[in-house]
Amino acid sequence: MGITIGEAFLVQKIQLFADNYVVAKDDFKKEKQKYDNAVKAVLCELEEAAKTSDIFSAHMELVKDISLAQAVKEAINGNEKNVQEAVAEACNMYISIFENMQEEYMRDRAVDMKDIKERLMYSLKGISANPFAAMKESSIVVAKDLTPSDTIRMDKDKVLGFITELGGVTSHVAIIAKNLGLPALVGVTNVMEEVKAGETIILDATGKQVIINPDEETIQKYTEDIKTLEEEKKLLEKLSGVPATTKDGRHVELCINVGNIEDILRAKNVGFDGIGLFRSEFLYMENTHFPTEEEQFEVYKEAVMQAGKEMTVRTLDIGGNKGLPYFEFEPEENPFLGWRAIRISLERKDIFKAQLRALLRASAFGKIRIMYPMIIFEEEIDQANQILQECKTELEEEDTAYDKKIKVGIIAFAAAARITNT
Repeated sequence: MGITIGEAFLVQKIQLFADNYVVAKDDFKKEKQKYDNAVKAVLCELEEAAKTSDIFSAHMELVKDISLAQAVKEAINGNEKNVQEAVAEACNMYISIFENMQEEYMRDRAVDMKDIKERLMYSLKGISANPFAAMKESSIVVAKDLTPSDTIRMDKDKVLGFITELGGVTSHVAIIAKNLGLPALVGVTNVMEEVKAGETIILDATGKQVIINPDEETIQKYTEDIKTLEEEKKLLEKLSGVPATTKDGRHVELCINVGNIEDILRAKNVGFDGIGLFRSEFLYMENTHFPTEEEQFEVYKEAVMQAGKEMTVRTLDIGGNKGLPYFEFEPEENPFLGWRAIRISLERKDIFKAQLRALLRASAFGKIRIMYPMIIFEEEIDQANQILQECKTELEEEDTAYDKKIKVGIIAFAAAARITNT
């Protein structure tokens, strides 16, 4: 949302093609060592970047992923590729998998893999490049696509807005723009061909249009629109923190829906009464493996502590249009009502228990409610609560603290919804 007027800064990136050199079998070990060295170098970069954004913590997991390393080293051993060719081949395979997924959120994760491929190739080639070094004045960034690493390299104080040809509402650049409060348009066809560097453009994210070389009358009109939006924003800022109370004195709770800790931090600026829904599936969707109990515990613990208020966490809700890159679903006639959500959790008890134990442990640091998604039969509620009770018993035997009054809510189709104290 929003409008801005400024000069276009076109992001021109170096095309990183793998060097075509032949590797003798005796040198396969050296090529694999080059990959290991590149991984170490990239992890050092990402560790620093992760201090400013959780996105790079997820990138670190992707770089360390065993399956990626195996794919690279198998390409060296089996296909007699040099290390640059092997990295390009392995990363392109994963990029293709993400790009062909049905859900937009998962398709946008292809950008993360492209980012990792770029970092590894830069390291292997021993070069570094910052496409934003030439951006001296405040500008609207126009690009084919922007990776998370790109947004780290740019001087955000000089960015007025973003326009990209690729990406969707869940892409990294859309998230960054939202975090910075800047207007952005993604998925704008052929914008790199239509816009020239230095041209004045109007980016109207509210009206979803880009105006190139506008006349004075158009600039004046949009300048007035910008002033109106700024006045509305100031009015809303004055209301930040004011209790949501009706004229007759009735208080209305304003709760937020979030998918990660960054969402909570953004919402703290305007105030909220609780977290109505923490969508835990994003922990799984942004990963390369089923997150462990410890990994989930750290996230839930920080989330409830940052919120400082009651938080309802929906247990794993995948299936239907929500896939995982590391987990295959059998085809179904109606996947939206089939083997998904709670039915996956009940069948994969190991995955379910890891999540429930993490939630119970995190409840010692703040008020947490657990929500079971897509219940059809009451038997499913009873089975889920039985597993929850098993987790509680285990934690008590381990002398691990948790909130013994934690509540469970149900999202139900056929079964009557109920809330239980378990």
